[in-house]
Amino acid sequence: MDNSDKLKLKSKLDKALTLQKEKQKLHLEQLSMSEEDRVIKVVCELVDDKDLYRRCSYKDKALYRGEANEMLVSNRGVFLSRKALVYGLKRYNCTGISVKKIILALSQMELLDEDRGGTHTTKVQNVRAYCILYNELKERYEELRGTEE
Repeated sequence: MDNSDKLKLKSKLDKALTLQKEKQKLHLEQLSMSEEDRVIKVVCELVDDKDLYRRCSYKDKALYRGEANEMLVSNRGVFLSRKALVYGLKRYNCTGISVKKIILALSQMELLDEDRGGTHTTKVQNVRAYCILYNELKERYEELRGTEE
């Protein structure tokens, strides 16, 4: 209530409508985005989140165990275990996109450094992990952001 005992309903309604409009705009952007673009966006945001994963450097790769909350960073790319991808997707509340979809899309776009044998993974420190070619991923993400604006 304001000083004259009248409700400030109009300002609250305006805020609620503005918030709803922003949510719908985000939802429409996601719906209109291709599967490949969604994968690039999600993976890039997961990898770039400084608080989501503990980062192990390649020179200290002996510390990397493939746990859900850790990532190995090298000049080849970033290594994430399946557990780490699941963990990131859950923390970001990503619905409609699975680890399988992500891996298949990254593989088709040639953004994974894979061992032979069709596993899409690379072995590092006796841990099977997905080696995402970060520089190429970031380049595609920047192109994607440029087309959104």
